[in-house]
Amino acid sequence: MVVDIKKTVARNIRTLRHSRSLSSDEFAAALGFSQSGVSDWEMGKKMPRPDSLQKIAGYFHVTVPELLADTSPAARAKAPADEIIDLGALLIDPSVRVAYEGRIFGQKEKLMVRRLIEAAITNA
Repeated sequence: MVVDIKKTVARNIRTLRHSRSLSSDEFAAALGFSQSGVSDWEMGKKMPRPDSLQKIAGYFHVTVPELLADTSPAARAKAPADEIIDLGALLIDPSVRVAYEGRIFGQKEKLMVRRLIEAAITNA
């Protein structure tokens, strides 16, 4: 199963914003983002930078990994409820291929992503 991380993050941000009954303008103003940037994120056109992901996660009292997680009904239906996939292990396993926006990551890029996630968790 290929997961489009931009679409996943878009859905998660939109869902969280709607849960607070915020317009995209209100959300952008509250966090100091441009409305066009928020729109691009929510439409899956662009991915928020790591510092923006941390700011969004803090605002909604969630973790960055939760913003990145595919919690759609389709994703939940494909994985057993008790199955947990260790993303950290996947990112260091040389046999696992990881891609973002069609670009396949080498081991160096996978380790960089792992470090970003670790930093986000540490600072959460």
